[in-house]
Amino acid sequence: MNMKFFGNESGEATVELYSDREAVISGCKSVLDYTENGIELNMGDRLLHIKGEDLVIRTFVFEQIDVSGKIKSLEFFEV
Repeated sequence: MNMKFFGNESGEATVELYSDREAVISGCKSVLDYTENGIELNMGDRLLHIKGEDLVIRTFVFEQIDVSGKIKSLEFFEV
């Protein structure tokens, strides 16, 4: 199952979810917190919290981050 969640029309944030095992997020400014059970990302005007198990940041290049592991939830917060 592949799912895509797109941000606003300016294309600031894009989340591609591949089953519950991988997420590719574009528009990430920085990593604020990173453990095997949670990752908090600065997306500019909002934060993205990823919760799960055995989470690993595989790549982080040009504001695009690839996260793998058992993803349980994704949640945006306004800053």
